[in-house]
Amino acid sequence: MENPARRLCLISKQWGLHSGSNASLLHARVKREAMARGLVVYPMGGTVDGARGDRVLLAPPYIVDALLLDTVVERLGEAIDAENW
Repeated sequence: MENPARRLCLISKQWGLHSGSNASLLHARVKREAMARGLVVYPMGGTVDGARGDRVLLAPPYIVDALLLDTVVERLGEAIDAENW
């Protein structure tokens, strides 16, 4: 599976969603699709210089195993790959 963060970056560039209100649309869509899959995320932008860069903050429990982390990454990937972009 390709890195979900890399896919988010590629989608952001492909659709021109990497600045301003367009970026907010991207962040809202990722959050909505993740929530639909039972994953709470905090997408945000402007993490490079205050204007550019996309990031998704994950907050798994303190006690976590590899299986749970795999599930989190899989669900995030599914949310990013959702077809209703």
